[in-house]
Amino acid sequence: MANKRTIARILPAVLAGILFIGLLVAFPSIQNLIEVQGQWLFSIVLSALVYVVLDKAFGRVLSESPKHLEAIGIAQAREKQRLENQQKWVDLYQDHSKMIGKAIFESWKNDSGALASWNYQGGRLSVSPRKDSDIDYFLQARSHLQGGYPAVWQQCQEFQTKSIEMSDSAKTWVQSFEGLVREKVKSSCPGVVALPLGAHFPYPAKACHIGTMFSVIFYQVHLHSAGSRYGQFNFGDLTTDIESGGLLMIRETVKYLSFAGESLGHGDMADMQRLEHCVQDLLSDKLIQEYVRQYDQLQTQQRDYSGKLDKESRIILSRVQAGEPLKGSCDLCPTKPS
Repeated sequence: MANKRTIARILPAVLAGILFIGLLVAFPSIQNLIEVQGQWLFSIVLSALVYVVLDKAFGRVLSESPKHLEAIGIAQAREKQRLENQQKWVDLYQDHSKMIGKAIFESWKNDSGALASWNYQGGRLSVSPRKDSDIDYFLQARSHLQGGYPAVWQQCQEFQTKSIEMSDSAKTWVQSFEGLVREKVKSSCPGVVALPLGAHFPYPAKACHIGTMFSVIFYQVHLHSAGSRYGQFNFGDLTTDIESGGLLMIRETVKYLSFAGESLGHGDMADMQRLEHCVQDLLSDKLIQEYVRQYDQLQTQQRDYSGKLDKESRIILSRVQAGEPLKGSCDLCPTKPS
C-alpha cells in the first residue's frame, strides 16, 4: 500500500516532465528561445521540475515522519519498561530463592528433627518423634521442595516413614536388652533389690543400681566385641544410710561393687561377688550382644538417612546462593511480569 501511494504522488510530476519534453520536440522555436536566452533559462526550468518531483514524491513522507518517530519512541519506552520490570522480578526472585533455600536447609539438615531419632545413654532411652520445623517460611520451603524437587521430596517422605519404624524397633531392642539384664540379676543375685533410676536414700541393705548396670553393660559390649575393655571391677567399703525392717539404721558399713568408677551395687561380699560374675556373664552373652548390634545398625541407618537429607538440602542452598533460581513455587513467590 505504501508503494502505491508513493507512485501516485510521483506520477503527476513525471507526466508534467513528459509534457514539457514533448513541447520541446514539437516546437523547435521553443528550443531556439532557450538557446537564445542562454543556459540559465534551461537550468531554471530543470530545477523547477526537480523541485516538483521531489515535493510530490517525498513531501508527505517527510511531513509524516514526526508521527512515525513518536510511535517508535513509545515502543522503545515500553520495551525499556518491560526489561526493567523483568530485571526487578529477577532480583526479587533471587532474594526469595536465597531466603527459602536457607529455610529448606534448616528444615532438613542434620539434627533438624525431620526424622525420628533416639538415644540410649545412662540407662535411659529417649525417643524424639519426627516433627515439622517451626522456623519461619517452613511451609513455603516445603511447597518449593514438593513442586521443584520431587525426587528429594520423595526421599524425605520415605526416610521419615522409615525413621519412625526404626525408632519403634530401637525401643523394642532396648526393652529386650533391659529385660534380659533384669532377669539375669534376679536369678544370679537373689535378695538384691534392683533400684530404679532416681532412687533416694535410704537404700535397702542389698541393692544394685540397675540403670548404671544397663549403661555399663551396653557400653562395654561395644568394647568387648572389639577385643578391648575400659575399666575394671573394684570392691570397697561403703558407709551409708541403710533401711532395715522399716527402721533407719545410720552409718551402716557395707561392701560395694564398682566398675570404671560407676557404682553397681552394695551388700555383703558374697552378694557383690555374685553381681560381678553376673555382669561378666552378661558382657559375653550372645543374645545381649545381638540386641546391642541390632540397636547399632538402626542408629547407623538413621544417621545415613539424616546425612543424605542434609546433603540434598545443602546442595539446593549452595546453588541458589550461587544465583540459580529456586525451583517450584509458593504463596510468597514474586509475581512474574507478563
